[in-house]
Amino acid sequence: MPVGDMKGGTDGGMNTGNSCTPGVTRSCICLGGGMGTQTCRDAGTSYGSCGGCSGDAGTISIADGGGGGNPCGDCQGCCDGTACIAFAEQTNSQCGATGTTCTSCSGQTCNTVDGTCVSGGSGGCSNCTGGCCGMLNGAAHCFVDTASACGTGGGTCNACTSGTLCDSGSCDNALDPSHMFKVTISTAKVYNTDGSGNRWDYNCFGTGCAQPDLIVCFGYDAGAGLVSGCTTEHDNVPVDNGKDPTDSAATDSTSWIGTDGVLKDSNGAVLLFPGSAFINGKVLASVVDYDPVGSNDIIGSSYIQGSSYFTGYMIGPWGREISVTFSIQ
Repeated sequence: MPVGDMKGGTDGGMNTGNSCTPGVTRSCICLGGGMGTQTCRDAGTSYGSCGGCSGDAGTISIADGGGGGNPCGDCQGCCDGTACIAFAEQTNSQCGATGTTCTSCSGQTCNTVDGTCVSGGSGGCSNCTGGCCGMLNGAAHCFVDTASACGTGGGTCNACTSGTLCDSGSCDNALDPSHMFKVTISTAKVYNTDGSGNRWDYNCFGTGCAQPDLIVCFGYDAGAGLVSGCTTEHDNVPVDNGKDPTDSAATDSTSWIGTDGVLKDSNGAVLLFPGSAFINGKVLASVVDYDPVGSNDIIGSSYIQGSSYFTGYMIGPWGREISVTFSIQ
């Protein structure tokens, strides 16, 4: 689960070596099975995401077998009792798909792309030294730099983390610019006062007076203006470092648990962000003191870029650090 860098981050980890011919299209396996196509990117570094897949490529229907539902839930892989063994976690002794009971691949290799047992090595595919051997429409197929079927030397394919790329037969964890990511905010930490020493929500009454009501919002330019999503609001976030609320060094911290931290639009729908927006630094992050009656106070905002595993920060309008931790998946 990559964590974004609030101050700028990297260029997304894209490999600069040519691994395909720009514009060339080839077949690929969809995440939920079936065949699609993908095209080499203009830079020639790797192929794009698999397109032309019908329905939700990441979800398949699971039959309940006429009983009380599948014992391990909506499982795309196989069931070991009540535990779902995902394709990427399967071994030769635990292999299968569509929620069936895991079985052993006797004398064969478990294909961790679709949970089928295939002949190991290059025996199942011909002339596949530059890719990996998997199954496509019931037949052995050689996949080359396909995120859902990644490998080299004609070996068994492995699935890369959803939303990342396969480059030269290895999962490199670079963000796929075409993938749509869900963003979840974990924590935020701000100063209790603005640059002039004024507390947030200064003119108020009752418990929690002068404590900020925090939300975190991300947005990106979708071509017709900024599309944005925010967390749930946390009212009256308390000072966490033992300072008096009037002290300019007093800080307020809060954590979002589970779906409360998922960024949603004004209609309550989960907002998805294209990988290209993160790679190109086009995501605008804002920490806000929310006021449903008056005007909101922007505590800090910054365009961000990232695909690395570290906590980021932004610098507020008064030159003080504001910390936000978030994840994309």
